[in-house]
Amino acid sequence: KAILLRVPDLGIKIEEGKRVSAAKLVLSVGRPGEPRLASIGRLLRPWNEAGDPLGANGVATWSHAISGNDGLQWERGGASGSNDSQAIPATQTSYANDVLTITGLATAVQQMADDPQQNYGFRLAFSNAVSFFSADSLASGPSLFITLEDAPVASAPDLQLLLVEPSADGALWNAVVKNAGDEATTGQTLTVTVPGRE
Repeated sequence: KAILLRVPDLGIKIEEGKRVSAAKLVLSVGRPGEPRLASIGRLLRPWNEAGDPLGANGVATWSHAISGNDGLQWERGGASGSNDSQAIPATQTSYANDVLTITGLATAVQQMADDPQQNYGFRLAFSNAVSFFSADSLASGPSLFITLEDAPVASAPDLQLLLVEPSADGALWNAVVKNAGDEATTGQTLTVTVPGRE
């Protein structure tokens, strides 16, 4: 009763300067009855699904993320170990017209987008037998809907050296520095090297 689902290329879908403010997963039910979601987590290790280049001998099973002679075992069966998946808290589900919707996934989706190499998808566990249409069903396959907002601009000082010139008697050098950042700063040290005067 555990389902693994991966959504690739999340980083490509999120434009620069934006962040995920809301995300929901929509699944179309393939058999009568309301699915009862027990938990949903973010997968923490790679796994192989049918149709991947490794072929039939490499597909994920209950005991293996990647089966075969050079495969990779789950820490616990069904990808339920703490090193297999990380629970996503405070999610909510709704069910209507044979469609299950899971909301509250913004933080997990942002983490996947921030580090595409660690985007292994979701683990969904159910307390009853379930069946959903797969991605092979173009009309009813799983969909991840993402809402974006402007990402906050990090506040920090940004010191820029505008001018360095000697004093009239040549004993001192005067520097003009501008803080082009959006945060004040104190106690900074500026080192300037003048050719021939090191």
